[in-house]
Amino acid sequence: MKIKQKPEDFQVKEAAEIPFVEGGRYAVYLLRKRSVNTLDAVADVARACGVPRAAVAFAGLKDRHAVAWQHVSVAGGPSGPLRGGAFEARFLGRSDRPVGPDLLLGNEFRIVVRDLTRAQAAHFAAALKAAERGGVPNYFDEQRFGSARHGKGFAAERMARGDFEGALRLFMGFSSRNDTSSRKAAASEIARRWGDWEGLARSLRPGSERRIAEHLARNPGDFAGAFDRIEPQMLSLLVHAWQSWLWNRAAAALLGAEPGLRAPFERPTRYGPLLFFGDLDGETAARLSALELPLFPADPAGEPECVNRALRRVLEEEGLTGGEFRLRGTRAFFKKGRRPLLVFPGGLHVGNPQPDELDPGRRKVLFSMSLPAGSYATILIKRASVWGAGAGEGVEGEGEET
Repeated sequence: MKIKQKPEDFQVKEAAEIPFVEGGRYAVYLLRKRSVNTLDAVADVARACGVPRAAVAFAGLKDRHAVAWQHVSVAGGPSGPLRGGAFEARFLGRSDRPVGPDLLLGNEFRIVVRDLTRAQAAHFAAALKAAERGGVPNYFDEQRFGSARHGKGFAAERMARGDFEGALRLFMGFSSRNDTSSRKAAASEIARRWGDWEGLARSLRPGSERRIAEHLARNPGDFAGAFDRIEPQMLSLLVHAWQSWLWNRAAAALLGAEPGLRAPFERPTRYGPLLFFGDLDGETAARLSALELPLFPADPAGEPECVNRALRRVLEEEGLTGGEFRLRGTRAFFKKGRRPLLVFPGGLHVGNPQPDELDPGRRKVLFSMSLPAGSYATILIKRASVWGAGAGEGVEGEGEET
């Protein structure tokens, strides 16, 4: 099966509650982007408005390989439409506060899944409807872990264990097959000349990497402080990627110990297997749907016993005590929060399978739904794309969040 075979196959639109006021400092827009990541689109908005990048705020990241509508605000922005190379934006009004994640209500999706056999198309549609009834695990998906897509691990884990130089190497000196040619060339140059900070400061293009090299040229060995030269949004992504991966581990551990789970099976991913289930009885569904797991760092002692065991298992397996989550010497931090164990798609509509014009002889399925803020439509697709008990196949074209 394939998703995102073309950007229009994966459409997502934010639902947000914006407090508009007459004459507010912040201009609020509904931005439309296609085949570009959110951070690049936001930088384009700043250029179009002639303001610093920090003057533009947004509520959440949206997939690059998609058509996405999301809210942004610009401090002192104009009361009119905007247009740039990576976006177009409709002016909605003014507000006394910037757009932020706390204003995001959820996301509405319109998705086409392609390259299915007749049997797979029928199964996929049925599995979506079953998820509406029984829910799916509310995992963070692979897009969230883009900072570790080079396959070398999480920079935030190195930071937490005190290895700031190793963390910086992961951030600067490695690339992945999905990176641009210029990014790959920069990573290769940085790895080759690691420690030649003055030379790198002269040769690197403007941006985080050059600011880091300039800092280390002035302050040799201050690798923790070097992280403060990374844009706040990117630094947040680095930290929260590992935090989210640990949450997935705890959720899978809890589900794996659940006796009421029916037909459990694992779905392989680049960052380890995810545990899913075929169905839940009414009592188990009610109990699990009421559970929330905290983001790490977490205190297992204050949690229900099943959550307590799952959190402790992850801490023990990773050799963590909890003290590692204090990132001394840098402004980076692990945010606190809780996340429901299960997520239920709302307003689900699944169309009848149709001939797939991009894959002759195959079928496609169009479906639409809404999900709460922070939940991933691609997790639902992973669950629904398993064609037999415990047997899955790759989902092509899953893209990246950034």
